[in-house]
Amino acid sequence: MFEKRLGTMRFGLLFGLLLSLAVCSGCGTAKVTVLMASSDGTKALVEQVAAKAKVDVADIQSLTVSVSGVVLDQLDGSQVALLVTPQDVDLINLAGVSGLLTTAEVPAGSYTKIRLSIDNPRLVLVSDPATELTDIHLTANARMFVDAPFVILPNTNTNIVLDFGGIHLVEQGNGGYTLTPQLRAEVSVQLVPVSNQGTVVSVDSLAGTMVLAIGGSNVTVNIADAAIYLPGDTDTPTGGVGDLVVGAQVSAEGSVNADGIIVATALTVLPTPTA
Repeated sequence: MFEKRLGTMRFGLLFGLLLSLAVCSGCGTAKVTVLMASSDGTKALVEQVAAKAKVDVADIQSLTVSVSGVVLDQLDGSQVALLVTPQDVDLINLAGVSGLLTTAEVPAGSYTKIRLSIDNPRLVLVSDPATELTDIHLTANARMFVDAPFVILPNTNTNIVLDFGGIHLVEQGNGGYTLTPQLRAEVSVQLVPVSNQGTVVSVDSLAGTMVLAIGGSNVTVNIADAAIYLPGDTDTPTGGVGDLVVGAQVSAEGSVNADGIIVATALTVLPTPTA
């Protein structure tokens, strides 16, 4: 799968470079959807962390960071900062699905680099789930980037998948750790598997859609063919569109299409938190 992704990305980069002369900044806008993923899978990432940090594989429960910013570098040297409400991402559990970070309008044109800001790393061990290990130093001042030349054409929709391809967590002599994540990027118009939780903003049962507030963005969700699970449901969904009420917390699973719309296959209405 990694080789397939690399081939897709190389084709995308070549296509972008060929078009770069034809597309200028300031000639319209386009929509981008930024997602976070891991193509290497949970097992590979856990083994990487365990090997470097001298932690038993079976004792790693989570390795979480807060994603606080995404910036796109344009060919002319200017930058486009995308609004990102800080979101916690468990690097260990990104396998197979993506977490949607933000959807935004950006200037059409040629881009050269994608920057990601992360902070507040926390490690939790199965042997002590109540304790978060926070003595973790992030390299490169918690700023990561990937050189990924691409072109965004006016009035188009593009998915940018930021992919954690590797994690190096090294145990230090003082009992702390040093974390060095490795980042890849894929720019595509393909469906991207996604799993996200948000708050219901509105529901249009006739159109078969609803709007979820996810992080700092309102995201349209196609619910026409989604199975709807209520709290307590296991294998069999018992819910209906009427259970998707404004203010409810809902987990949506499916794919994000090139329009930035989540095409849901399953929706889970989460229990209302008790005071």
